[in-house]
Amino acid sequence: MTHTKGDRARVRQRLFQAALAFVCAASVACAPVPKPLLLEEVDRISQAEAAQAAKSAAMPTWALAEKRRLLAHELAESGPLAHAEFQAEEAIATYEEGASLAAVAAGSLREAEERVLVEQLDSQLAETESSIARVLGEIDALEARLRIAQSQGLGEKPGSAKLSAGERAVLGDLLWQAKITCSAAGLLLAAGGKSPDTSLDAEASALTTLLAAKEQEVDASRFFAHRAACLRKLESSRSRSASGAADALMTEVSAMLARLTGGAVASRDERGVAVSLQNLFDGSKLSSEGAERLASLVRVAKAHAEFPLTLVVYTGKQLKSSDSKLWSDRRLAIESAFADLKAGTHITLLAESSSNAPLSAERTDQPIVEILFVSPEAL
Repeated sequence: MTHTKGDRARVRQRLFQAALAFVCAASVACAPVPKPLLLEEVDRISQAEAAQAAKSAAMPTWALAEKRRLLAHELAESGPLAHAEFQAEEAIATYEEGASLAAVAAGSLREAEERVLVEQLDSQLAETESSIARVLGEIDALEARLRIAQSQGLGEKPGSAKLSAGERAVLGDLLWQAKITCSAAGLLLAAGGKSPDTSLDAEASALTTLLAAKEQEVDASRFFAHRAACLRKLESSRSRSASGAADALMTEVSAMLARLTGGAVASRDERGVAVSLQNLFDGSKLSSEGAERLASLVRVAKAHAEFPLTLVVYTGKQLKSSDSKLWSDRRLAIESAFADLKAGTHITLLAESSSNAPLSAERTDQPIVEILFVSPEAL
């Protein structure tokens, strides 16, 4: 068969077209497959602020989400695209779970910080209330001293004279304060293993008898002199120099009283730290609140055993014979509340049928109990 020149040209053209078609087909077959849009989405979510928060607050969940995201990329290269999309969706859901856990953790952290702040504010409030109680107690003590100072004219009257009921009340307060002060001095002497000093007992008895005789003339200066003598006796009974222990006790007692309900006032004077309590009784027995307040003071007393205690029960009114059983039961209730301290602490309980209640406490039909922590050191 003879091929003409034209035939050979047509054959070459067909071969070229076939080769070109093959190359084009091969090029189309080898083009890279575009990645699913979900992979771009999961990559974007992995860098978002919520995912970074999950990394800090919910690390296990964030790590699982990262594992699924990387697996999705791997499947996009080697496995079915459907599997890659499934892992991407799982990764997105896991990131969202981690973000939720991080939000809960952040809320819990804020709540904890708020609780700490509230506790700090409560503590500051308690300290403020304690300071206020302390200042009020000191004001009450100063008012008591002012009352004595304003009555100094009584002590300057020469000789004996008939006194008014108000003047006798002032002298009664002086005698009562002297009695407690001398009792406190006796406690310090006993705590130091020394014999009791009874040198002022006779004068105290004489002044009590003199004051009871309402029509008899009274030398008021003797009452001022007796109180001053008891103060000197107290000072001479102290064996320690000032160290601030009484101030620390006053601060602790004031803070404790600020947390309790019911009438209570703490004050500082030359004897030590005095706590005046009201509304302790329900009839002849301690109320639940009263028992709680006394128990708190017992704990303070145990922690400061170097301070002897004097317990004073003020009736707030003149008692009748029919009241004796009630007040006897109340006295026993006070003794029982402090029974644990008797072995290691000197306690004197003075129950008087008088209205000479502490000036720091309001007089009521309820008894007023004064608990005096006698300072063993110079003030």
